[in-house]
Amino acid sequence: MIDKEKNVQKPEEGPVTVSMARKIKPGVEKEYEAWEKAIIKEASSITGNMGTSLFKPKSTSQDKYIFISRFDSLEKAGKCEVSQSTKECREKGQPL
Repeated sequence: MIDKEKNVQKPEEGPVTVSMARKIKPGVEKEYEAWEKAIIKEASSITGNMGTSLFKPKSTSQDKYIFISRFDSLEKAGKCEVSQSTKECREKGQPL
């Protein structure tokens, strides 16, 4: 929602983008991508999720995976961040 007096969007309203960049250990690409699929599945199951994407590195100069997820509100993004299944998925990804 736009505050008409200030002409700015209030941070607690409107869509929110969550992003994560990770550099993984060499040789675990398949395991990492399987782990990311679990994170995407979890994010997609949260009410208010507007889409999730994973961008793979294209070269050795860009060696990070980029994960982007959009939610219709900060509240919904927060629910995803603190959910038990998201915490469990993150713990599984730590060794990668």
